[in-house]
Amino acid sequence: MKDNNLIKKEFEFIDREEVFVSVVIIASKGSVPRTAGTKMVVKQDGSIIGTIGGGAVEAEAIEKAKEVFNTKKSVIIDFNLTMAGIGTIDMICGGGIRVLVSLIEPDSINKEILGIAARLYEDKKRYVFVSDITDLKDVKRSIIFSEGCFKGDGFLSKAMIKDFWRFELPFAKLINVDDKTFLIEPCERIYTLFIFGAGHVSVQLAKLSSMVGFYTVVIDDREEFANRQRFETADELITVKDFKDSFDYLRIDKRGFIAIITRGHLHDKTVLSKALKTDACYIGMIGSKKKREAIYRGLLEEGFTEEGLRFVSSPIGIEIKADSPEEIAVSITAELIEARAEHKKR
Repeated sequence: MKDNNLIKKEFEFIDREEVFVSVVIIASKGSVPRTAGTKMVVKQDGSIIGTIGGGAVEAEAIEKAKEVFNTKKSVIIDFNLTMAGIGTIDMICGGGIRVLVSLIEPDSINKEILGIAARLYEDKKRYVFVSDITDLKDVKRSIIFSEGCFKGDGFLSKAMIKDFWRFELPFAKLINVDDKTFLIEPCERIYTLFIFGAGHVSVQLAKLSSMVGFYTVVIDDREEFANRQRFETADELITVKDFKDSFDYLRIDKRGFIAIITRGHLHDKTVLSKALKTDACYIGMIGSKKKREAIYRGLLEEGFTEEGLRFVSSPIGIEIKADSPEEIAVSITAELIEARAEHKKR
């Protein structure tokens, strides 16, 4: 399931007894602005959180959401984004999408399953939402949170739980079983970005990385820099006594990304030497090529290999002639997005 950051918001609404409408792309084909699993929340005042691609498609979905608040009946809308739909749709992408628009009320089931999802999101663990959308007047929802374990409406058989849990795809899928239609929304396994250093570039990078779906952790040895006032969107802030000890507090697995942006050459070298011993799928380090070569020479003398150092992206970021902290953050974020997309293909 995409847009996992919406889960926390949805749970907050339900916990406050607020009603909202969920808009999710349940199928897509051809060239489309957003793919299956993309979600958007529409509040009663018409404001939205998230996006399903903008334009006329999104505008029509918002208007339909306003109707759903009144009728309390879920609806499915099909959008044709080919030339044939030019008279009604202003997004000519060459494909089509199907969108489910449904009311989410603060009943006991939604409170339970969204509460579980929010906790699993914080713990970076997977879950699978399953919705029985056979009858749009009575959509049933459940969450599978481990093989054989689920909560919600009791419509899932043991075989379904086992089969649906196995879906690892990062997008939603419609499944037909015994004349019933189910929407399967596996959560996208969360990628974590560990930003070492809390300077100006890191402030901007943390904003962008959170925006594009990374669970963002900022690490620094200065509390006056690594604080909530500077890093409002970061998921975690960690202050350490020394960068050489910082990895003692972290669990970096194969879905971990490391961005080394400390305030000096020696700190960068210290962090890189530790980062190369982790399972991180991406390591990037800021700085000039001259600085990089100096650090690499020191690490080679310490026993690190040329092959290991080739794994590091340095200077970090794609080449866009970036200059300001904001531009450099854009450059880095673009590279992170590309590296994440390549990792998903493996």
